[in-house]
Amino acid sequence: MTSIADLAMPDVPGDEAGPKFDAPWQAQAFAIVVRLNKIGHFGWDEWVRVFSQEIARAPARAEESESDTYYRQWLDALEQIVVSKGLLAAGDTEARAAEWRAAYINTPHGQAVELASATCPPLHTPVKASRGVPITVSTVLSRAN
Repeated sequence: MTSIADLAMPDVPGDEAGPKFDAPWQAQAFAIVVRLNKIGHFGWDEWVRVFSQEIARAPARAEESESDTYYRQWLDALEQIVVSKGLLAAGDTEARAAEWRAAYINTPHGQAVELASATCPPLHTPVKASRGVPITVSTVLSRAN
């Protein structure tokens, strides 16, 4: 099986230092594909074939940057390959994305987000501050005032 280390990536936005990302979601999409390749879900040559077909099928849109086009195509190819490998059922992408959003919201700041958190209420209670009202950070400081 060919790996990412063996093949160049097709026209990846970047330079000699490596890939460049305009937004965190692009880096995350890139990392998912690299990780799935490294743990053996598909070979890099298979990824290149699926991704190249997606590039040909869905060219750039007028409102997209070059990087947005590339990673939109990257995500669409990723969805195709994970469905073809049985890692995700066809049509489940939106439901899984909603589960990850819920997990993110239910995870306290600084902790790793885990999908199990999607169905658990947060252990912390988010505080919504009113505009113009100071927030008390420490009870010690508030007693000193």
